[in-house]
Amino acid sequence: MGEILICDRLVQLIDPDQFRSGCVEYGATDNYAFENHLYEYETRNWKVLCLQPDEEEFIKLRLYRRLAKLIDCEKKDGVTIDGFLERTNVTEVKILLIKNVEFPSRVLSGFNSSRWGTEIISVQFPNSFEKEEGEKILRQKGFKHFEKVTVSDFYVKPGTMFKGEIKEKFHSGNLFEV
Repeated sequence: MGEILICDRLVQLIDPDQFRSGCVEYGATDNYAFENHLYEYETRNWKVLCLQPDEEEFIKLRLYRRLAKLIDCEKKDGVTIDGFLERTNVTEVKILLIKNVEFPSRVLSGFNSSRWGTEIISVQFPNSFEKEEGEKILRQKGFKHFEKVTVSDFYVKPGTMFKGEIKEKFHSGNLFEV
């Protein structure tokens, strides 16, 4: 069996037809129609917001994505996802995907998952230091490691969308704590 795609795993974890919510993908680099990880949700009329910190990637992204914005949440003293969302009419973000970025921990630190009702966060960590920093933040926010899908780690906070059993695994150096 081949490796599962992130979007396919999201569809397996929750029923996208049962929920009408929102998703944010930070670091979205999809530049072809139907390539976005959250396309499956967008076809079901979910609000899918793609955020990109790099202007060149943003221009390609904007060709195919209805809701794409150029914002950099990795800069110190820069705009955060919360700061950006507060200026929109977004009321809920059930899924957050962070990929292709240098400092996912900075992105996570500027996102209030409780405020937005987030239950699933998928992060592509570029190195072990960022993974340790990111997992500290996720643990403080009540998320537990669920599984690794391709190059991203999935973290969940049980709620209305995800009701599965979670064995807590957080990276700590070269060992996993259970």
